[in-house]
Amino acid sequence: MSKLRAWELTDYSRLLMLDGDMLLRRPIDNVFDELNATIIDSRSIPEKEVKHDENPIPAKYLLAGGPEVRGTLHHFPPSRENGDFIHPTGCNLGFVMLAPSREMFEYYMSILKIEGRFNSATMEQSLLNYAHRPEEEDVVGNVASIHEKWWTDSKNYPPLRKWYRSKKEEMEKFYIARDAANT
Repeated sequence: MSKLRAWELTDYSRLLMLDGDMLLRRPIDNVFDELNATIIDSRSIPEKEVKHDENPIPAKYLLAGGPEVRGTLHHFPPSRENGDFIHPTGCNLGFVMLAPSREMFEYYMSILKIEGRFNSATMEQSLLNYAHRPEEEDVVGNVASIHEKWWTDSKNYPPLRKWYRSKKEEMEKFYIARDAANT
Protein backbone atom coordinates (compact mmCIF):
# COMPACT_ATOMS: atom_id res chain seq x y z
CA MET A 1 0.00 0.00 0.00
CA SER A 2 3.03 2.31 -0.22
CA LYS A 3 1.71 4.03 -3.36
CA LEU A 4 -0.94 5.69 -1.20
CA ARG A 5 1.80 7.89 0.27
CA ALA A 6 1.80 9.82 -3.03
CA TRP A 7 -1.39 11.55 -1.85
CA GLU A 8 0.62 13.04 1.01
CA LEU A 9 2.99 14.90 -1.36
CA THR A 10 0.87 18.05 -1.12
CA ASP A 11 3.70 20.38 -2.22
CA TYR A 12 2.69 19.31 -5.75
CA SER A 13 -0.58 20.07 -7.51
CA ARG A 14 -0.47 16.91 -9.65
CA LEU A 15 1.73 13.83 -9.93
CA LEU A 16 2.16 11.23 -12.64
CA MET A 17 2.97 7.93 -10.98
CA LEU A 18 4.57 5.23 -13.14
CA ASP A 19 5.49 1.68 -12.17
CA GLY A 20 9.12 0.67 -12.55
CA ASP A 21 8.18 -1.66 -15.39
CA MET A 22 6.85 1.15 -17.60
CA LEU A 23 8.80 1.71 -20.79
CA LEU A 24 8.21 5.13 -22.31
CA ARG A 25 8.39 5.27 -26.08
CA ARG A 26 8.28 9.03 -26.47
CA PRO A 27 8.05 12.14 -24.28
CA ILE A 28 4.75 12.22 -22.42
CA ASP A 29 4.84 15.76 -20.99
CA ASN A 30 1.57 16.55 -22.77
CA VAL A 31 -0.25 14.08 -20.52
CA PHE A 32 -0.59 16.97 -18.05
CA ASP A 33 -2.57 18.87 -20.72
CA GLU A 34 -5.12 16.09 -21.26
CA LEU A 35 -8.74 16.86 -20.41
CA ASN A 36 -8.78 13.93 -17.97
CA ALA A 37 -5.76 15.36 -16.12
CA THR A 38 -7.73 18.11 -14.40
CA ILE A 39 -8.97 18.24 -10.86
CA ILE A 40 -12.73 17.69 -10.84
CA ASP A 41 -15.52 18.77 -8.56
CA SER A 42 -16.86 15.45 -7.29
CA ARG A 43 -20.24 17.06 -6.67
CA SER A 44 -20.65 17.41 -10.46
CA ILE A 45 -20.55 13.65 -11.10
CA PRO A 46 -23.17 11.07 -10.19
CA GLU A 47 -22.75 10.26 -6.52
CA LYS A 48 -21.14 6.94 -5.73
CA GLU A 49 -22.49 4.99 -2.81
CA VAL A 50 -20.37 5.84 0.23
CA LYS A 51 -20.94 3.52 3.13
CA HIS A 52 -21.65 5.01 6.59
CA ASP A 53 -18.30 3.79 7.98
CA GLU A 54 -16.22 5.48 5.25
CA ASN A 55 -15.10 9.09 5.11
CA PRO A 56 -16.91 11.13 2.45
CA ILE A 57 -15.33 11.49 -0.99
CA PRO A 58 -13.47 14.83 -1.05
CA ALA A 59 -15.21 17.67 -2.90
CA LYS A 60 -12.36 17.94 -5.42
CA TYR A 61 -9.90 15.33 -6.60
CA LEU A 62 -7.96 13.91 -9.52
CA LEU A 63 -7.40 10.26 -10.29
CA ALA A 64 -6.85 9.49 -13.96
CA GLY A 65 -5.63 6.24 -15.44
CA GLY A 66 -6.60 3.53 -17.85
CA PRO A 67 -7.51 -0.14 -17.63
CA GLU A 68 -4.92 -2.92 -17.71
CA VAL A 69 -4.32 -4.30 -21.20
CA ARG A 70 -4.61 -8.08 -21.52
CA GLY A 71 -1.01 -9.13 -22.16
CA THR A 72 0.96 -8.45 -25.30
CA LEU A 73 -1.54 -9.92 -27.75
CA HIS A 74 -4.13 -7.14 -28.13
CA HIS A 75 -5.46 -4.85 -30.81
CA PHE A 76 -4.13 -1.37 -31.48
CA PRO A 77 -5.54 0.72 -30.14
CA PRO A 78 -6.84 -1.58 -27.40
CA SER A 79 -10.61 -1.60 -26.99
CA ARG A 80 -13.27 -3.00 -24.71
CA GLU A 81 -15.19 -4.36 -27.71
CA ASN A 82 -12.22 -6.54 -28.67
CA GLY A 83 -11.78 -7.84 -25.11
CA ASP A 84 -8.35 -6.23 -24.80
CA PHE A 85 -8.67 -5.19 -21.14
CA ILE A 86 -8.47 -7.41 -18.05
CA HIS A 87 -10.94 -5.25 -16.10
CA PRO A 88 -12.41 -2.79 -18.64
CA THR A 89 -13.80 -0.39 -16.06
CA GLY A 90 -10.86 -0.59 -13.63
CA CYS A 91 -7.88 1.70 -13.26
CA ASN A 92 -4.38 0.23 -13.47
CA LEU A 93 -2.00 2.05 -11.11
CA GLY A 94 0.99 1.36 -13.34
CA PHE A 95 0.29 4.71 -15.03
CA VAL A 96 -1.90 7.10 -13.08
CA MET A 97 -2.20 10.84 -12.55
CA LEU A 98 -3.36 12.17 -9.20
CA ALA A 99 -3.66 15.35 -7.20
CA PRO A 100 -2.05 14.94 -3.78
CA SER A 101 -4.58 15.59 -1.03
CA ARG A 102 -4.54 14.82 2.66
CA GLU A 103 -8.34 14.58 2.56
CA MET A 104 -8.20 11.95 -0.20
CA PHE A 105 -5.48 10.06 1.69
CA GLU A 106 -7.75 9.98 4.76
CA TYR A 107 -10.67 8.78 2.59
CA TYR A 108 -8.56 5.85 1.41
CA MET A 109 -7.37 5.13 4.95
CA SER A 110 -10.97 5.02 6.19
CA ILE A 111 -11.73 2.29 3.65
CA LEU A 112 -8.47 0.46 4.31
CA LYS A 113 -9.35 0.12 8.01
CA ILE A 114 -12.50 -1.89 7.22
CA GLU A 115 -11.65 -5.57 6.94
CA GLY A 116 -13.04 -7.24 3.81
CA ARG A 117 -14.38 -4.01 2.24
CA PHE A 118 -12.58 -4.69 -1.05
CA ASN A 119 -10.64 -7.53 -2.68
CA SER A 120 -7.02 -6.76 -1.79
CA ALA A 121 -5.51 -9.00 -4.49
CA THR A 122 -3.84 -6.07 -6.25
CA MET A 123 -3.35 -4.01 -3.08
CA GLU A 124 -3.73 -0.25 -3.59
CA GLN A 125 -5.05 -0.78 -7.11
CA SER A 126 -7.96 -2.79 -5.68
CA LEU A 127 -8.51 -0.14 -2.99
CA LEU A 128 -8.67 2.72 -5.50
CA ASN A 129 -10.92 0.79 -7.86
CA TYR A 130 -13.27 0.17 -4.94
CA ALA A 131 -13.06 3.77 -3.69
CA HIS A 132 -13.80 5.33 -7.09
CA ARG A 133 -15.84 2.53 -8.62
CA PRO A 134 -14.90 3.34 -12.21
CA GLU A 135 -17.68 3.45 -14.76
CA GLU A 136 -17.45 2.38 -18.38
CA GLU A 137 -17.41 5.98 -19.62
CA ASP A 138 -14.32 6.67 -17.44
CA VAL A 139 -12.16 4.45 -19.65
CA VAL A 140 -10.10 6.49 -22.12
CA GLY A 141 -6.88 5.36 -23.79
CA ASN A 142 -3.92 6.60 -25.82
CA VAL A 143 -0.92 4.28 -25.85
CA ALA A 144 2.29 6.23 -25.28
CA SER A 145 3.75 3.74 -22.86
CA ILE A 146 4.08 0.00 -22.46
CA HIS A 147 3.47 -1.66 -19.10
CA GLU A 148 5.28 -4.95 -19.43
CA LYS A 149 7.98 -6.93 -17.65
CA TRP A 150 10.10 -6.07 -20.67
CA TRP A 151 13.44 -7.07 -19.13
CA THR A 152 12.51 -10.77 -19.25
CA ASP A 153 12.19 -12.82 -22.42
CA SER A 154 9.83 -15.41 -21.00
CA LYS A 155 6.53 -13.51 -21.30
CA ASN A 156 7.21 -11.10 -24.13
CA TYR A 157 5.42 -11.32 -27.42
CA PRO A 158 8.08 -12.85 -29.77
CA PRO A 159 8.07 -10.07 -32.41
CA LEU A 160 8.92 -7.53 -29.68
CA ARG A 161 11.68 -9.50 -27.95
CA LYS A 162 14.44 -7.91 -30.03
CA TRP A 163 13.07 -4.41 -29.40
CA TYR A 164 12.69 -5.07 -25.64
CA ARG A 165 16.23 -6.45 -25.51
CA SER A 166 17.62 -3.39 -27.31
CA LYS A 167 15.92 -1.09 -24.78
CA LYS A 168 17.35 -3.12 -21.91
CA GLU A 169 20.86 -2.95 -23.44
CA GLU A 170 20.47 0.79 -24.00
CA MET A 171 19.58 1.29 -20.34
CA GLU A 172 22.44 -0.94 -19.13
CA LYS A 173 24.96 0.98 -21.28
CA PHE A 174 23.72 4.26 -19.83
CA TYR A 175 24.20 3.09 -16.23
CA ILE A 176 27.60 1.48 -16.96
CA ALA A 177 28.82 4.77 -18.50
CA ARG A 178 27.40 6.80 -15.63
CA ASP A 179 29.03 4.57 -13.03
CA ALA A 180 32.37 4.68 -14.88
CA ALA A 181 32.24 8.49 -14.97
CA ASN A 182 31.61 8.62 -11.20
CA THR A 183 34.59 6.41 -10.23
